[in-house]
Amino acid sequence: MEAHPDLAEEYEPLLKNADALVAAFEANASTSPEGAARIIIEGIKKKQWRILIGQDAVGLDGLQPSNPEGYQEVLLTVLPKELGWES
Repeated sequence: MEAHPDLAEEYEPLLKNADALVAAFEANASTSPEGAARIIIEGIKKKQWRILIGQDAVGLDGLQPSNPEGYQEVLLTVLPKELGWES
């Protein structure tokens, strides 16, 4: 925030729960860092151009082609609630 004081007013309230959000993510992440590394290495070996880690990534990846013009609006509706960013 020090580097961009013009953004601080807008984003600092969103980041006040950052530690809790990180803890919740880590508690719910179904793929360990080691597991993610294995998936990434296997994807590289297979020359995959997309390597998705976790069911959340798979779900988001599936959302875009099923709703190419509106998926971002869906995310903007759902994610603030999930992240506790609703005002």
